[in-house]
Amino acid sequence: SLLFVAAFVYGGFAFSLYPLCVAHSNDQVPHEDLVPNATGLLFLYGVGATVGPAVLGLLMGRFGYTAFFVFMACFYAGSVAVMLVRMLRSS
Repeated sequence: SLLFVAAFVYGGFAFSLYPLCVAHSNDQVPHEDLVPNATGLLFLYGVGATVGPAVLGLLMGRFGYTAFFVFMACFYAGSVAVMLVRMLRSS
């Protein structure tokens, strides 16, 4: 139904963020720092993949399923804020 279509579209956008971050990051670092950069990105991805669901599970247990949407909205709003700050600094 419509929920499956919405989940499919959301997943398509959400799962494309990591490759975009890797590509952007690799464009910003010198060639000799690519491996340490990839190590740091994988570490942060692992921390987020571990901590995020645990925190979200606690929030959903306390506030219900709407906490998922609030949590994701806050995450993406923070990502947009970082992106805008970086864009303004580079101008």
